[in-house]
Amino acid sequence: MNVFPARDVRLPRRRRAAARLALMTFIFSAVWAQHPAPKQAPPTEQAPPEEDENLQKPKAYSFNPLAAEKELRIGNFYFTKKSYKAAAGRFREALKWNPTFAQAYLRLGDAEVKLKHPQAAREAYSTYLELAPGSKLAATVRRKLASLPPPGAASKPPATPESKPPAPAK
Repeated sequence: MNVFPARDVRLPRRRRAAARLALMTFIFSAVWAQHPAPKQAPPTEQAPPEEDENLQKPKAYSFNPLAAEKELRIGNFYFTKKSYKAAAGRFREALKWNPTFAQAYLRLGDAEVKLKHPQAAREAYSTYLELAPGSKLAATVRRKLASLPPPGAASKPPATPESKPPAPAK
């Protein structure tokens, strides 16, 4: 007499997998039913803050050349994307971290030229030349500085038809 059951008595593989899945589902649902659902507190309404806390405190700057380099790299990215206003902001931020960062003054001057702010560009280029008078780019910066309009020459607005003097009668 054979003690072990015959091979054909066992369930086929698919049915065994289905039976295991049903058994696991039953056990999981029994365990889940024993744990009560956590009670949720009723939502309390909170008044929104008057202003963002980050906007109320001014950022404290101290000498940090790594942060200045990071801001310069980000400004260069904006400059290549032709977002000159954002680039100028990043270059100014770099100068707050490191006020003697000559390259940031140079790039700020370039951005201000693109934004058509000749006075700000003149100040940035002049500061660059004060900080790095013997640099390789000093001659180029002097040429850029000379090409800017003189400080006293304000750009005149275009004449409108109303502001033109009347033509003499013939």
